[in-house]
Amino acid sequence: MKYHTIIIGAGSAGCVLASRLSENPNRSVLLLEAGPDYPDPADMPPEIRSGFNPTFTHDWGYASELGSLGRSIALPRGKLVGGCSATNAAVALRGAPSDYDEWAARGNPGWSFSEVLPFFRRVENDADFDDRWHGRDGPLPIRCDALETLLPEHSAFLQTCSTLGYPRVADHNAPSAIGAGVLPRNVVAGIRQSAALTYLAAARGRPNFTIRSGVLADRVVFDGLRAVGVRLNGSTDMIQSDLVVLAVGAFGSPAILIRSGLSSHAHFTESGFQRGSRPADLPVDDFSRRARRKPHI
Repeated sequence: MKYHTIIIGAGSAGCVLASRLSENPNRSVLLLEAGPDYPDPADMPPEIRSGFNPTFTHDWGYASELGSLGRSIALPRGKLVGGCSATNAAVALRGAPSDYDEWAARGNPGWSFSEVLPFFRRVENDADFDDRWHGRDGPLPIRCDALETLLPEHSAFLQTCSTLGYPRVADHNAPSAIGAGVLPRNVVAGIRQSAALTYLAAARGRPNFTIRSGVLADRVVFDGLRAVGVRLNGSTDMIQSDLVVLAVGAFGSPAILIRSGLSSHAHFTESGFQRGSRPADLPVDDFSRRARRKPHI
């Protein structure tokens, strides 16, 4: 079967893209994910369902190069439908408005805070605030725990902050909010509201939308300069499409591009690889780890 669009990677970006693109019933969308899919919270492992702590049970196992102290640190990346949104601490905190304004000032039109604010509002279904800074019609539930539900140590911390002169903040996502208060989180009834449970909820029933989990994309296949499909790891067959979208993050996307032949000749010569190929004895995950060191994309 040929698809209009293949999206590689079902993390936060991939889930949003799949949901929005499949709204068009005339566009067939295939979403590929190397990890498992848990469409129902009842079927989730407890640590994936719970929004109280981040979890690392579904992880790619990436690690940094050795630093100046001679040690490597873990670089957690979620390996399941929902990606890191299904494993993180579920803190729904925006960046500072001045950061976005600086991006715009550095030559990135459309990235000022006033320009990104409408998109923040479209994402949110905020149960606590209904003003110009927040939205209530979006797919992502945002909640702040009530003060009376906090653990004693949390309440004591907030009281200590007040005693020391730090202002109390009710809304950390309001511009210029500086102080101590309860964080906004995308957790409902203790369940982490990942992109898999929110953006994909409506898309799952669409006849033009398909999810394939537990499959690893090896490379994008090109006809000249045009992407025409995707080849899975361990397969010689190509899944055809009119459009291929890479949404596998800062580590995964460059590695797939390199395996697809989109890299400088110098990199392949230096690494001993042939353009557009991968040594047969080098597993795709190992290649991803090696490739991300010097992507040269």
